Amino acid sequence: MNYNQAKKQGNRIDYVYDLAKTDKGMTAKDTVRFHLFNPNGNYALCIEWGSKAYDEGNFLFGIDAGSYEYKELSELTKLDKPRWWYVRYYVDNLYKEAVFWAEKVKEVENRTDEEKKYVSNLLGA
Repeated sequence: MNYNQAKKQGNRIDYVYDLAKTDKGMTAKDTVRFHLFNPNGNYALCIEWGSKAYDEGNFLFGIDAGSYEYKELSELTKLDKPRWWYVRYYVDNLYKEAVFWAEKVKEVENRTDEEKKYVSNLLGA
């Protein structure tokens, strides 16, 4: 099923929030909803990598990953027709932030034993 089929069948909301794998063909407002609330959206990706960075690498700001973009995109859902420029801008920034935190997690995984020992001693763990 794609977006247009879901729209014709009256399943647009279920499709956007749960079933969709990408935002292809969606309106600007539904694109925002997809990236905020769908498990395949960029916000879920950002939260996942931010949490991993917080848990594994002791990056305190990882727990707050994507919160600014979430707030701005939430404001766009209140508009009848949000402008595509803003939608793409904040969706792209969510993706960039997810990549940033994913790189932090990879850095932690690639630390040498000596670096890991130094960090654990520094944090008192």
